[in-house]
Amino acid sequence: MEEINLKELINYFKSKIGLIILILFCVITVGNSFTILTRVPMYQSTTKIVLVSENNNSTEVALNRNLVGTYSEIIKSRTVLSNVINNLGIDEKVSELSKNITVTSVTNTEVIIITVANDNSEDAKLIADETAEVFMKEIQKVYKLNNVSIIDKAQESETPYNVNYVKDNLIYIAIGLILGLGIAFVMYYFDTTIKTSNEIEDKLGENVLGAVPKEENAYDLVININPKSIFSEAIKSIRTNLAFSSIDKEIKVILNTSPEASDGKSFISANLAVAYAQTDKRVLIIDCDLRRGRQHEVFEVMNPTSGGYSNLILNYGEGIVIGDYVSRTNIKGVDIIPTGPTPPNPVELLSSDNNRRLLNRLKRLYDIIILDCPPVLGLSDAMVLTQFSDVNLVVVSAKKTKFENLEKTKKQFEQVKAEIAGVILNKAETTHNEQYGYYYNDYFKDNTDDKKSKKKKK
Repeated sequence: MEEINLKELINYFKSKIGLIILILFCVITVGNSFTILTRVPMYQSTTKIVLVSENNNSTEVALNRNLVGTYSEIIKSRTVLSNVINNLGIDEKVSELSKNITVTSVTNTEVIIITVANDNSEDAKLIADETAEVFMKEIQKVYKLNNVSIIDKAQESETPYNVNYVKDNLIYIAIGLILGLGIAFVMYYFDTTIKTSNEIEDKLGENVLGAVPKEENAYDLVININPKSIFSEAIKSIRTNLAFSSIDKEIKVILNTSPEASDGKSFISANLAVAYAQTDKRVLIIDCDLRRGRQHEVFEVMNPTSGGYSNLILNYGEGIVIGDYVSRTNIKGVDIIPTGPTPPNPVELLSSDNNRRLLNRLKRLYDIIILDCPPVLGLSDAMVLTQFSDVNLVVVSAKKTKFENLEKTKKQFEQVKAEIAGVILNKAETTHNEQYGYYYNDYFKDNTDDKKSKKKKK
């Protein structure tokens, strides 16, 4: 059984708060509906009678106490209840009325309590009082005794005794919370998706270059439109961390892929290209997803049917002007080669010697080349391109990408003897711990502040 991280579990519960509230609401609604539809509100009224002794001697008291049991049975007798029904003119059978009448006695006393339950509070009161009256007359007639007296007449009840909405709702809330948290826990336990960057490092031993927060805005180039946002800072931190991770070699060609589609690798590739361009580097982003490339949409350039990356590889040789296949973007320092038409053999084209020579030529023209590749699982396109890259990045999506898929991706890289320079966690929770770049930002800020303070002292 896998050890449960309490902090992680609490955060997961927080992320599922909407589901828990929905389950709670459903339980309360169903519970109250069940109560209303199945439970008829019943009202109770109580009449108290006492067996009195004329001389109040011990013998009579003992006799009366012995009669309590007998009198209790007489109260619920067919004779008494039939007279009650006839006197009040109620439409009810003796057997039904008997079920709704409870007769009890107070221990060591001559007090008898008649309790009547009815769906009408006024009827409950009338039946309780009438039962006591009929009983007293029956005692006088049968036993020739006048030793029964009413000490408390029935009072009309304002609230039903069998329905307590406050208590019921507290029970429903408890059930709803237990059920909601239970379902969330089961989902958490069987959820194998990646949630935090720490999990990637702890479980798979892969270096995490950065965690990019979820971007709710509809535009793709966030770093260009809002360069001071948390998202933009995270992208810049990835750029910085990538430089630190490969400090012993020059990085020219960056391969970016993901385990599956919709993990956000094209989104990250585009913003990373802009981040490099903001450091005065000439950047070329190549859309290597020859099947479903979308970088031309991101940068709002045309995807030519007679040009693009596929045609450039196919036709590359003497007399080919690379600039004819490269599109300028609206971002200073960023050029793009769109996919071009989809070829029948993408893998063969990407692994060709023509592509090798083309990329070697492009490396002399640009400072940074980003290869935006198709997903790894199910396709070998990205794997054949690892032979041309300096570093390989893998983008995963928080709460979407499964650990087993990232593990399969890692094995795919190992099979072609390529290394993953780092994993980028996309759509991460915007917590301080997830932002790896904050370490560097805080470090540089602290050192800058120290230098300023030293200058002031001088």
